Amino acid sequence: MKVLQINTVCGRGSTGRIATDIHKLLLEQGHESVIAYGRGEAMNCDNTIKIGNNIDFYKHALKTRLLDKHAFGSKKATEDFIDEIINYNPDIIHRFIIYMDII
Repeated sequence: MKVLQINTVCGRGSTGRIATDIHKLLLEQGHESVIAYGRGEAMNCDNTIKIGNNIDFYKHALKTRLLDKHAFGSKKATEDFIDEIINYNPDIIHRFIIYMDII
């Protein structure tokens, strides 16, 4: 089985560590695993896909803040990442989503 995990970070923070733990378990069980991430450097993971770069991140942040274009500021990075997904051809895509309730 080929698994692609998508998270903001890899190996740091709560979800980043969860992703690397899942990655290690998948490898131990004989599966293929890749973690795709967009911020910082990968830690404790040997098979990753970096989505965009720092310039892409800051351009995206500016479009979000100034033009209210959240999720529309990283067209080239997204297109490149979609090509990576097609090339890897995963059986499962696991996307980490964090919801925060503000009381």
